[in-house]
Amino acid sequence: MIDRKNNGSKDLKFELLIMTVIVIFVKLLGFCREVVLAYCYGTSNISDAYLIAYSIPTILFTLIAKAISTSYTPIFLKIEKENGIKESNIYTSKICNIFLVICIILIILVEIFPNQVVLVFASGFDYETTVICVDILRIGIFSIIFMLLTSLFSAYLQTKQKYIICAIVSLPLNIILIILFFISKKMSYHVLGYGLIMAFFSEFVLLLPFICKTKFRYTLSFKYDLYIKDTIVKVLPVMVGSCASQVNKLIDRTMASTISGGVSEVYDMNKEEILNTFIKEVKIDKLNGFIGKTVIHPFQMNVVQAMNVISYEDYMDAKSILDGVGSKYSISGSINCERMNEVNPHTKWAKKIMLLSDIYGVFNKGISFNELFRF
Repeated sequence: MIDRKNNGSKDLKFELLIMTVIVIFVKLLGFCREVVLAYCYGTSNISDAYLIAYSIPTILFTLIAKAISTSYTPIFLKIEKENGIKESNIYTSKICNIFLVICIILIILVEIFPNQVVLVFASGFDYETTVICVDILRIGIFSIIFMLLTSLFSAYLQTKQKYIICAIVSLPLNIILIILFFISKKMSYHVLGYGLIMAFFSEFVLLLPFICKTKFRYTLSFKYDLYIKDTIVKVLPVMVGSCASQVNKLIDRTMASTISGGVSEVYDMNKEEILNTFIKEVKIDKLNGFIGKTVIHPFQMNVVQAMNVISYEDYMDAKSILDGVGSKYSISGSINCERMNEVNPHTKWAKKIMLLSDIYGVFNKGISFNELFRF
């Protein structure tokens, strides 16, 4: 007799394994996409303009996507259970139609006021970068329609337990963008705008065969009913909460656009204010017992290394304490006569200092970490 329960469990585990592998691969491909963008354009004004032009429709659409993900699925399943597949398909069509109208309104606003939109997201751009961003945005903003269709019908397919295709949907997007980065480098930055449309369109095209297999039938309807009312009630608080998150992203984008030298300028240790702030961070870490510090830019490495070098006074005191272990003299003055060294309480500290001296080295007498700041 076949154990269907165990077979079902095995199938689910296998499907979860496949999805995990796909998600990891998609993430790696997304990382490759960023690497290729950096290879093609570096920190030029084209890359800055493209990233903002890419972010604007993404941020605008996130408000819609959050609403769909939280409200659509439970109401769809409720309608399908109570009224059947036909009514649930009509409900899906209504949601699609309503949000398509919203997307079209957003597109019209961006097409009419592109400069103002870019100014909101990147007020620090110079004239040339703003022009490039506007050119890419006016083309790429149409991708928001395909973002909507992909998001909505991914949720629809998940109700039909088509999880793997929903996990793999971003593959063509990353592949197309990588290819078009190279093409735009040879031709024109305008290709980047068309690339956004093609990339998000490819996601929806990938879903189409699976949508058709579910026998979904589109209906052009905007009829208001209790289910649409319920959706609106659930959507509004989600959109308000999502707005707060998007405002934070907006502020980050605006602040980043004001940095003329790119990310390296944020970590430029030749600037006194930035250097002093980082020194304070390292000092606080040392006071709290932390050794070393994680650095996120090469400019920071010299500061961390310099500030962890052991002072001449600490090294000599540590050596004196360890030399006194086992002797009858358990207390002695420090080398500069500013503190008292006790063998028993200070032995662990002395061993730690000697270990760190092997790693970071020891200053000569009268030398401080400032002498090592040579960039």
